[in-house]
Amino acid sequence: MDTRLYGIDQSKRYGVELYGSDGLLIWKAGSDDPITPMQVGEEIQALDARNARPDLFYVITSIRHLLWTASGQLRSTTRIHARLGVPAD
Repeated sequence: MDTRLYGIDQSKRYGVELYGSDGLLIWKAGSDDPITPMQVGEEIQALDARNARPDLFYVITSIRHLLWTASGQLRSTTRIHARLGVPAD
């Protein structure tokens, strides 16, 4: 299991990771509450990611769900891969 960005005993039950088309991590966050489901083709903005701008968004190209248990609880990370979106004129 690939948990390279989350320790097996992470404090948050849910996580999300956003990767660019180059495979580099753009943003990650954890939550005690479930994260809204997303689909390929949707546009997302990570407004507190490094180099974020209000006109910068990403189009989801693939989604992978990582699941494991720690301290008797199910843990989940949603790994999103995306390409840079093209702003509308």
